Amino acid sequence: MDVNGGNAEKSRSSPDHIWLRTEVFTIGEVAQILAIPQTRVKNWTIGRPLWIIPTVRMAAGKGSRNLYSIRDVYAIAVANHLIEDGFTTDAIRRLLGLDWWKEGGLGPLLRKNIFITANRREGWLAPTFHIGLTSWRDCARREKGAVSKYILDVGSLMRLVDKKAAKLRRRRK
Repeated sequence: MDVNGGNAEKSRSSPDHIWLRTEVFTIGEVAQILAIPQTRVKNWTIGRPLWIIPTVRMAAGKGSRNLYSIRDVYAIAVANHLIEDGFTTDAIRRLLGLDWWKEGGLGPLLRKNIFITANRREGWLAPTFHIGLTSWRDCARREKGAVSKYILDVGSLMRLVDKKAAKLRRRRK
């Protein structure tokens, strides 16, 4: 069911259909979808070392549960992918703290990438995030002399999460 009270299938024609879903996921389901330990999801929900706040409901007291939206699952997936690829939690916090992310800006990224370049600043690699660009050529024009380059195909990652969430949905029934 979508937020308009109708069948979610009706909203699939809209490019923003993903944001209309009201489906919620428990901490265990998020861990299962992403194939990561449940403790990682829990730690990232309480700020160790990342702070990804569940947008549906944050647990408040004994016996209450965190409930996550699909957008939260995407954020955890991106963070987990970057952690596994060796990015620091500080860099990931910066990415997740950007305004486009906090305001639901993942919609336009469904078919795009996040380009990350790094330059040496004061002896360490400082990442710069380039969102909404379509090629390395566009990125190179903005960031000359980058010593490192990384690309995250957000669209493919989100589609993989959607596929695993659909599988979970079928098992719920």
